[in-house]
Amino acid sequence: HRLDKVTHSYYYGGAVNTIRTLNRNLDLNIKEYVKVNWYSVADFVDSMGGLTINVKDYEVSEINKYIKDTNKTLEGDTTKLTTSGKQVLNGVQAVTYCRIRKVSNGDYERTQRMRNTVKAAFTKAKTMKIKELIGVMDKTLPEVTTSIDAKSMVWMLYDATKYKMEKGSGWPYKTAGVIVDGVWYGPPVNLASNVTKLHEKIFQQSDYKPTDRVQSISDDIILKTGVQ
Repeated sequence: HRLDKVTHSYYYGGAVNTIRTLNRNLDLNIKEYVKVNWYSVADFVDSMGGLTINVKDYEVSEINKYIKDTNKTLEGDTTKLTTSGKQVLNGVQAVTYCRIRKVSNGDYERTQRMRNTVKAAFTKAKTMKIKELIGVMDKTLPEVTTSIDAKSMVWMLYDATKYKMEKGSGWPYKTAGVIVDGVWYGPPVNLASNVTKLHEKIFQQSDYKPTDRVQSISDDIILKTGVQ
């Protein structure tokens, strides 16, 4: 075990290690995963006929600046945007939108753009017929790796019109930027209190107390970063 950025957990041990990391640090019981890459995301968006996303003024220039770079591995439509506001983005445009990071609130706002894209996909799916959704599945599932069996995936597809995604938020709820050994980190302030708030908000556990493991990891982070 080692302290590092949670995004590095996949590098160290794939999807299984990512699940293990989230379960250990957040006191969760995640069992399944769906692994996608930018190629599958672009194909998913295109197979749905594009996604309606509200693009901000400063995001337009970033999308147009990096869309060709994004397309080096995607080989899709690199049409540039001509305006901001609500509009339908194709696969390459949507992926480029998700990749924007060095503007406004940096990585934190980038994760919000990813949530915006997921929400747009849910919204679009609810307007599509089952036959159309099956077509999307046939096109994109071969590009996806998941621990969920095919039968369960089909039933989830049929229930897609019932799903609701009203609001999303980032976690940790409170962080601080800090440099450790020359590397920037955004540790939670602190892990134990952020995990407590997570269980209170998501699972309505008003009497939740961090496990000894979570508290121990939280103490280790404070010791390493100096952030309490």
